[in-house]
Amino acid sequence: MRRLKSVTKERFPGKYVIRKYMNRRVYDCMEGQYIRLIDIADLIIRGKDIVIVDIADNDVSRKVLFDTLAVCEEHTRAPAVYGAQLVQLIKISRAGFPTDTTKRLQITA
Repeated sequence: MRRLKSVTKERFPGKYVIRKYMNRRVYDCMEGQYIRLIDIADLIIRGKDIVIVDIADNDVSRKVLFDTLAVCEEHTRAPAVYGAQLVQLIKISRAGFPTDTTKRLQITA
């Protein structure tokens, strides 16, 4: 088993650490091997409490888990999340944000 950087261990104690590289490859730091996104789904199904970090140890779990969800849908040929559920998630994530273009432009300016 490969040794993790101590910074990673301290920052994510008790987590199963996966590293995502810029070339889109993901590396299982606990087993010391490259894995596929579908393997991440398998780790989650087996109950692993994972965190996915980039080379600077920033947590990129959300982005990679969205990608993993898409790969799961491709493998099963069935939606993991239905359209109505996605709409609800988007509505929830946008709560508190301006809804018209003028207000959005003011925030980003």
